[in-house]
This record gives sequence, structure tokens and C-alpha cells, in this order.
Amino acid sequence: MGTNTLICGTLIKFIMPKIIVLVHNKCPHCEEIKKKLGNDARFKIMDVSKDSEARMLAMKLGVHAVPYFLYADEQGQVCTLDENGKVGKCVGETMKNAKRK
Repeated sequence: MGTNTLICGTLIKFIMPKIIVLVHNKCPHCEEIKKKLGNDARFKIMDVSKDSEARMLAMKLGVHAVPYFLYADEQGQVCTLDENGKVGKCVGETMKNAKRK
């Protein structure tokens, strides 16, 4: 059964509900996002200032600013999301840490 999530004003339906949020510990906007998301199990917070896997993922996807939202599908592929919530560039990474919280 799918799950509906409102991201950037767009309703996205997906089976394995996991949005990865790349953040940095010195980013005030990132702190605000983390507070708003709280302990929501649909989101996995990954800090690029502390997590080498997060840095590698950001580099592979061309992410240069945070906070940044990514989508992890049921096969473990991780993709960028544009401002409308549409899936963009993907990498075939198996995100062990992104699939569990």
C-alpha cells in the first residue's frame, strides 16, 4: 500500500516512503527543517558535515547547497527532487542508512 506525502506543494505517491534531507550542522535553514520534521519516519536526515556517505551522495548528485531533499525508492535508488517534487537525476546507490531510521 502506498503512502502520500506533501513535498514542495506536490503530492507524491510512493511505496517505500523515504525522503532524505541533506543538511549541514552550521546551516540555520537546516536546523529549521530538522525541527519541523521532528521524528517523522518518512524522512532521513543526513548531515554532510559529519557523514561521509552523505557527502559522497551529494557529490554524485551534484548537490551544492543545503538543505536538499532527495527521494529513495524501493530499490534503493536515490534521486534528486526539483522544486515541484518531481524526480530528477538518480544514482543506483543502496542507501542502507537511508532505509532505516
